[in-house]
Amino acid sequence: MRHPAEASFRARRCWPLRTLLVLVGSLFAGAGVQGDVIAHGEGGFQLRSSVSIAAPVAAVFEALTGRIGSWWDGAHTYGGNASALSIDPSPGGCFCETLSGGEVQHLTVSFVDQDRELRLLGGLGPLQALGATGAMRFALTEAGAGTRLDVTYNVTGFFPDGSADWAGAVDRVVAEQVHRLKAYAEDSEGATGMGS
Repeated sequence: MRHPAEASFRARRCWPLRTLLVLVGSLFAGAGVQGDVIAHGEGGFQLRSSVSIAAPVAAVFEALTGRIGSWWDGAHTYGGNASALSIDPSPGGCFCETLSGGEVQHLTVSFVDQDRELRLLGGLGPLQALGATGAMRFALTEAGAGTRLDVTYNVTGFFPDGSADWAGAVDRVVAEQVHRLKAYAEDSEGATGMGS
């Protein structure tokens, strides 16, 4: 049996993490947008978001890699400005954010198959502070005149209280960005004929 002082210490020690999880959840909360948490456990989690996009594969890939600052939500950046984001779509390339006093490397590009697949490695946002890392995969396939986009994010690390809260919060952020990419690509396709 644990000593009452030990339980009290543990509760005081964990409250900042729980508070951080609540804050992260509120920051990551999209407008009801959610993907799928495939699995979660003490060592990590797996997420998936899938959408059909009424735009050609080449246009979606260009929006993903060349125009991320136009569709990513600035609330999910360190500097609050999505236009400061960029992706260098080549192995070793950076998914980076320029700040007034520096730069953030969000993820690193590990694989590119033009108009078909992009893979990135690393931990998004507060996952970096946990020492967590992951593999994010954007797979694009032709679906008639449009595109099927499947995004997976497999994250590993040490989550002392389990990863369920983190999985839900990160899932909401990733799903929100996927839906924003969809809206941007479809709007750009309709307005400018991008990719046609």
